[in-house]
Amino acid sequence: MKSNNGFAHRLNEDGTIDSICLNCFNTVAKADTAPLLTKRENRHKCANNHPAKSSGKSRRRNRLKVVKLPKSA
Repeated sequence: MKSNNGFAHRLNEDGTIDSICLNCFNTVAKADTAPLLTKRENRHKCANNHPAKSSGKSRRRNRLKVVKLPKSA
């Protein structure tokens, strides 16, 4: 789920929530409550300063190789 503050949130099986920075794609926090997660997100200093965040598009996608899988028999 995408949040409004530049982080995506993922609910884990144990009930904790991971926060992923949408600029550098690192998991920056894990918490069991939303206020604690927000506090940890606010401390994140993103080292990836490329313009993808402002354009809304990720440069990382351009670096992925497309691999064709063999057809199963």
